[in-house]
Amino acid sequence: MEIAALVCGICSLAGCWIPSMGWIGSICGVVAIVLGAISIKKDLPKKKLGKIGMILGIIGLALGIIMTIVAVACVAALGNALQQGLGL
Repeated sequence: MEIAALVCGICSLAGCWIPSMGWIGSICGVVAIVLGAISIKKDLPKKKLGKIGMILGIIGLALGIIMTIVAVACVAALGNALQQGLGL
């Protein structure tokens, strides 16, 4: 479970940087947080990996949310610019 938390945390960090796909990083981040919390609570032998996975998941979740907001704002700004440029 600790290794799964670590892998999901790494995937959340990698996935949050993909433009307009930041939600993938957010989903992996939530899974990493849950698995990391479970591994810490159950006092499993590789508790450090669970903590690291949980931290990476939190960072990936935050970055994923930020990147999704930025992508939506960019698309909205592009839409407004196109409307003004085309005279609609």
